[in-house]
Parts: sequence; C-alpha cells; structure tokens
Amino acid sequence: MKQKISVISVAINILLVLGIVIYIVLSSLSNTSQSKTTPLLTTQESENIPPTPDASEDIRYTITTSSTEDINIPHTYTSEELDITFEYANTLTKPIARITPSDEDRPDIATIVLSDIESKTWWDACEHCYEGGPDQIDITLFRNPKRISLEEWIITNKDAPYIYTNYEPFHPSQQMKTFTINERKIVEYSWVGLGSSDVIVFQNEDNSIIYRVSTYSLSNNLRLKGDLYHLASSILSKI
Repeated sequence: MKQKISVISVAINILLVLGIVIYIVLSSLSNTSQSKTTPLLTTQESENIPPTPDASEDIRYTITTSSTEDINIPHTYTSEELDITFEYANTLTKPIARITPSDEDRPDIATIVLSDIESKTWWDACEHCYEGGPDQIDITLFRNPKRISLEEWIITNKDAPYIYTNYEPFHPSQQMKTFTINERKIVEYSWVGLGSSDVIVFQNEDNSIIYRVSTYSLSNNLRLKGDLYHLASSILSKI
C-alpha cells in the first residue's frame, strides 16, 4: 500500500514539472511571436520624429553652436518706411516689424524682432512651457527730440514707459562700455532678470534717432551675441 502511494506521489510531481516546463515554453513562443508582429520604425522614420520637451526639464537649455567666425549672412532686410537696412544671419528668422501707430504719443518708433531659429523650433514644440519665449534680438528705434547723449538716455530711461532700459548704474555687471563700430560711437551694457540681455545703443548722424539692438535669452546662447554685433555693425554702416 505504501509503495502504491509513493508511485502516485512521484507521478504527481512529474506532472507538475512537465506543466511548468510547458508553461515556460508557451510563454517564450508567445513573446517571440509578438515581437515579430510589432512593426518597427525605420531609421528614416525615427529620425523624423521631433523630440518632445519634458515639462520637468530646465527650460534654460543651451544652444550648442557658439562660434561666430563662420556665420553665414545671406539675407538683407530693408524698410523704406523706417529708413533702415541691415543684413542678418541664416540662424535668425525673417524680421517682423511692429510699427507704433503715428497717432500715439510714444517715444518708440518701431521694433523689429528676429528670433533664433533653433530656439524658436524648440519653443514651438514645447507644450508645457508657459514663461519666456524663444531667444531673440530686438531692434528698436526711438525718437530723441532733446538730442541727449547715449549715456544720459540709458540712465534717465531706466523705467520710462515704452523704453525701459533696465539699467542699474550701481550693479557691477551692468557697467556701460563705450567703443566704436565703423567709426561710430556705441554704448553697451547687460542686464539679468527672468532671462538675460545684452544691449547695444547708438544714434544716427544728427542724434535725432536712437537705435537699441538687444538680445533676450533664457539659455546660454553664445551665438546670439555674435548675431547682435553683426546686426549693429550692419545697421551702422548704412545710417
């Protein structure tokens, strides 16, 4: 009787082992079949999928291209209404002019905006970015009826409506620097807030118009500063 029970126990154990082996084999075959039927992206298709910005990532990303020596400048912008012409790099978008209505008593004549293409592409794809915007360069023309100097204009218009030079004379990083481009005097300074800005200010020959060319960036965009100097130099050569 004991021998009979022992035989039955062995048989049960063998069946259990066989059941486990069959389950493992079937599971393996199922996974293999599923992987074969799942369509894979080709190399070309995977390259065409833009990266999705993550809301948890720091939006102060870095533009990788920092060299300004080989900037290609194939484009020219001209506005007869504003009497301005300049060349701009292919790393910037087509300029958009925002002209102040003539019936408004404001010091600013117009602002021309050029965005960094790489930065704008990133921001256009970002679904969870609510503050800031693409790195850009603004060219703003101001009336200067009193013909005051560049330095005085920057200091006295720190908080002036429609101007807001944001200049802090006692801030160590915002000290004005004066030098020349194309034998014309310019003043440069920087300020930092939510983003950072490098500013170049100069005037036309009779000092009736002041030009402010400034960057605004949330990133460490070294290339944009090179574009800033190219734009300022190009405008100065034609006014």
